[in-house]
Amino acid sequence: MQQAEAAGRIGDLKNALASINEIEHRRAALIHQAVHDLSNDAMGVSLTANVLSREGITESDRVGFTAILGRGVEAITVMLGELMELARLEAGHEERELSQFDASTLVHELAEINLAEAGERGLFLKTNGPSEFPVEGDCLRVRRLLQNLLKNALKYTERGGVTLSWGEEKENWWLMVEDTGSGMSSAPVAAMVEGLKEATASARESDEKAAEASGEFAHVLESAETAPGTGITALQKPGEGVGLSIVKRLCELLDASLEMSSSAQTGTTFRVVLPRRY
Repeated sequence: MQQAEAAGRIGDLKNALASINEIEHRRAALIHQAVHDLSNDAMGVSLTANVLSREGITESDRVGFTAILGRGVEAITVMLGELMELARLEAGHEERELSQFDASTLVHELAEINLAEAGERGLFLKTNGPSEFPVEGDCLRVRRLLQNLLKNALKYTERGGVTLSWGEEKENWWLMVEDTGSGMSSAPVAAMVEGLKEATASARESDEKAAEASGEFAHVLESAETAPGTGITALQKPGEGVGLSIVKRLCELLDASLEMSSSAQTGTTFRVVLPRRY
């Protein structure tokens, strides 16, 4: 019996070590991707600045290249901010700060902030839920989580738009972000996305089977096939891995589950399920 118990403990330790190694592998891949994205943006900024320093450049060209330079600097700033936020979450430096807030007010505020961006790209941005919806939770971090999902949905939706919904079920409440993009095909799971899948432990197995039977997939985040000539998959576009990792960490901090379904016909839906009371 002692030998059997010892063997069982050794097996548990081996599994734990394998899990740690896998986490480190994903973290290394995430850092590599982030450095690659930053290097590309920095190179673009450097080349644009070099063009602007040349003599004889026309005023119209100078204005155009200045705008490009501004966008490059903004992209680098956003990426650095996301990396700092992820580092704080990874290190456990953030704690839940619970309070009462109205989830309906929060969603409407975010929708108003992002309405201009949606309009510029010819996309709709709709909201759908109760007019008053008091909940207990960490308002600031729920806002950050929803903002990440909303920005991602707007970024990769070419036609149609995005719908934000909210509601309740039993002791929980949920937020949902639906887009009409091209969806994600069920190709091999990308390393960055595999980490986010761990946040869906409470996802319903029956929903997965039903989605699979209908030609969709749910609760399993998978990358699309690589686009010809780009080397970038639908879930490996610049900054994508960092944003999804932040969402995963925020879900863990908030005791929330994250569900996802996607198809080329209907787009992608993220659904965050949170406790109504902690």
